[in-house]
Amino acid sequence: MFLKRFPENQLIKKIKISGPFISVYVPEAGLQKFLDKYNKLLTQYKILSIGEGLMHDFAHYTHNKHLSFLIKDKTKAKHEHFHFILPETVNEVNLAQFLDAFDDHDLTQEQNKRLVEEFKEHAHSVTLGTLLEQIKSYQYLIFALFYRDNYLADMMPLFTGMLSDLEPYMSKVQDEKLIDMSSIAPDVRIKIGDLEVCARDADNNLIAFSKHIGFLSSFAEIIKNLNKNKREEDIPETIIKLNELFKSVSITPFPDFLSLSPVLFNELKTHVPFIDRDLNNLYIMLQQQLAICLKTEGLIFNPKIIFHPIEDINSNQAIHFLNTQGQVGQKIIGTIMCLQEGKNSLDPYWMNSGKNLQTIVDAVLSLKKSGGDLNEAVQNRDSELYQALNKPRFLPLTILGSFGMNQSKSTMKVEEEISKSLNYK
Repeated sequence: MFLKRFPENQLIKKIKISGPFISVYVPEAGLQKFLDKYNKLLTQYKILSIGEGLMHDFAHYTHNKHLSFLIKDKTKAKHEHFHFILPETVNEVNLAQFLDAFDDHDLTQEQNKRLVEEFKEHAHSVTLGTLLEQIKSYQYLIFALFYRDNYLADMMPLFTGMLSDLEPYMSKVQDEKLIDMSSIAPDVRIKIGDLEVCARDADNNLIAFSKHIGFLSSFAEIIKNLNKNKREEDIPETIIKLNELFKSVSITPFPDFLSLSPVLFNELKTHVPFIDRDLNNLYIMLQQQLAICLKTEGLIFNPKIIFHPIEDINSNQAIHFLNTQGQVGQKIIGTIMCLQEGKNSLDPYWMNSGKNLQTIVDAVLSLKKSGGDLNEAVQNRDSELYQALNKPRFLPLTILGSFGMNQSKSTMKVEEEISKSLNYK
C-alpha cells in the first residue's frame, strides 16, 4: 500500500494506492466541491462503494474497515474518500493519466510529479514489505472469488465466470483444498470468453493457483511474525519452516492459464504481479529477502526448471504479442488455440494442423520482429501473415471419394472476421 499526504492542500488531502484502487481523500466540507468539479472523473472510472466487503478491505489494505467507526479517533479531522477502480493494477503510467485530471490548484504539477516518482520507486523496490503487498493482492482476489464479491465480477469477468461454470462439476471437498487433481470428467467443456476449453484443465489450473496462494499466505504469516517479534532463538525453527515451504513449492505444479486461455491469462496478468511459471520469480525474491532478514545462507529453494519444446515457446511468444494487439490479436489467438487442439486430433479434418499452426506463429513472430502493423498485415494479401491465416487445407478424401480442398473453419477469413474486428476500433 502506498500513501501520500498533502496537508497543505485545501481539497485533496491524501492519495492511497492499493492494487487497482486509487483512493482520494477530501475534507468533509469539500465533498460537494469535489463532486461538482470532478464529475467527469467520477464517471470515467468505476467507483467502489464505501462499506463492507473484501474489495473495500483491499482498497484500504486492511481488514474489516467497515467496523472502524467503533474505534475511530473523533479528535481527527473528518475526511470523505473515493475509491477509484482502475482496469488494472496501478502503475506509474495509468497513475500519471489519472492524476492529470486534477487541476493545478488542487494538486500542483510538482506534487503530481513527485507522487508518481515516489510510487514508481515504491513499486519497483524489493523488500519484505513490498513482497508482502504483492502476496496480499493474491489473497484478496482469491478470497473475493470464492466469496462471490460483486466488484470482482466486474473487474475480472472471465475468472469469476470460469468458477461459476466449474462449480456444478466440482467436488465438494475441493472447497476444503483437500484434492490435488480435478475430478471433472475429461469430456466436459466450458467457455472462457469465446473459446471453449476442457473443464478439467480449467479446474486443475484453479487448484494449482489456489495451492500456490496457500503457500504465499504461509510466507506472509511468517513475514508478519518476523516484523512483530523477531527473536534470535526462534530463527532456527523459522528456517526449518521456510525450507519446508520452499520444498513444497518446488514440487507443486504451476498453473498454466496461458495455455488454457490467453484472454484469461491476460485478465489475470493485469491484476496479479506474477502468474503461471513467473511465480518462480516471486519465490526467488522471497528467498533472497528472507535470507537477508534472518542473516542466513541456510534457506534452500530449487526453482522449478520448466522445459518446453521450441514450438511451444514460439507459440507462447506469439500469444504474448497478440495479447497486446486488441480485437484482431484476440481473433488470431482463437485460431492458434483451435489449431493447437486440432493437431492432437485423429479427425482427418484437422490434418496438417500442426504445420499450419507453425506457419501462423512464424508469421506473427516475424511481424513482431520487423515492427510491422498487425492491422495492415491481415489486410495485405501479399503479407506472410495474411497467407498463413488463409492457407487452404487439403482433406485426404471427400465423401465422393475424390481429393478435395477445404479451408479450415479455424483459419481466419480475413475479408470477414478481420474487417469486422477493425471496425470495432
